[in-house]
Amino acid sequence: MERLNDWPERLNALIDDWRVRPFEWGKSDCAIFCHEAEIAMFGKSRVRDFSGLYQTKTGAARQIVKNGGHSLMDAVDAEFTRIPVLTARRGDLAAIETPDGPALAVVIGALMAGMGPNGLVFPKLDAAIAAWRV
Repeated sequence: MERLNDWPERLNALIDDWRVRPFEWGKSDCAIFCHEAEIAMFGKSRVRDFSGLYQTKTGAARQIVKNGGHSLMDAVDAEFTRIPVLTARRGDLAAIETPDGPALAVVIGALMAGMGPNGLVFPKLDAAIAAWRV
C-alpha cells in the first residue's frame, strides 16, 4: 500500500483527537488506535476493524484467537514485517510491555503514541519490545 500524500497531517490530527480519549476496550484501546492510524496514513487498513466487538481484555483475547492468532504479537506478526526496534520510523507500529501484557503503539519519531488510562501516552521508542514496518 502507498501512503497518502497528506499522511503526516492526518496522523497528527488522529493523535490530537485521541490525546485525551480514555481507554476503553473495543472502542479506544491500542488495537483500535493503531487501526485508525493505518487508515489515517493509507486511507484503508489491511487488518479487520474490531471496533465494538469486545468490551474486556478477555473479549479482546477471544477475538484474536477467533481470527487465527494466539496472542496480540502473533496477530501483528501475521500482518506486518517485524523490524529491529531502533530502525522503526514515523508511522510504524511498536509494542510496549504493560501490566496487562504487550500493547501496541504508533512510532512518531523518538517517541511512540500509545493508549494510557486517560488518553495517549508517549514513551520513548527504546522502551519498545518489538516493532513492525507499516
